[in-house]
Amino acid sequence: MPFQRLLDYLNSHQAKYSIEVHSPAYTAPEVAERVHIHGINMAKVVVLKIEGKLTLMVIPSHYHVTCEALAVEIGVHSVEIASEVEFKDSFPDCELGAIPPFGELWNMDVCMSTAFHRDSEIAFNAGSWSELIRMPCLEYVKIASPVLVNHGAQLPGLSARKVAQRRGRMAIHLH
Repeated sequence: MPFQRLLDYLNSHQAKYSIEVHSPAYTAPEVAERVHIHGINMAKVVVLKIEGKLTLMVIPSHYHVTCEALAVEIGVHSVEIASEVEFKDSFPDCELGAIPPFGELWNMDVCMSTAFHRDSEIAFNAGSWSELIRMPCLEYVKIASPVLVNHGAQLPGLSARKVAQRRGRMAIHLH
């Protein structure tokens, strides 16, 4: 069962969600495969340090964070992926790497990629490697109030320039 504080949080917001139990999976793409959900709907939570403050970044399971593009978009100087050593004690209710995307539970900000389909569902680890929560994406956005970002994540193998070209605009390069 997902940790009680998460369930209390969702219930206090009268969230519409379902819980699924599955065999243990240790990466978001593995979870998506096990529960038969498309990777664009399976959220992966990456812990970042933005200007030194731990922040959650919610991206589709098969994407990766582009720190430089995120820094430019949100107007900060420093964005880096936090090491496990830096955040392992921050999520005592969760198995390492199975963090649900609700920063309010840990007094953290949340950024979310706009790559998710808002009219679909979003699924994410429920604090363990064998439990998943599904909910409408718009419901998640309403509850979590993430900062929505266009350039903080991209598909592997795509440069920022290729992503910009696919989106119909050229990337801005700062030197």
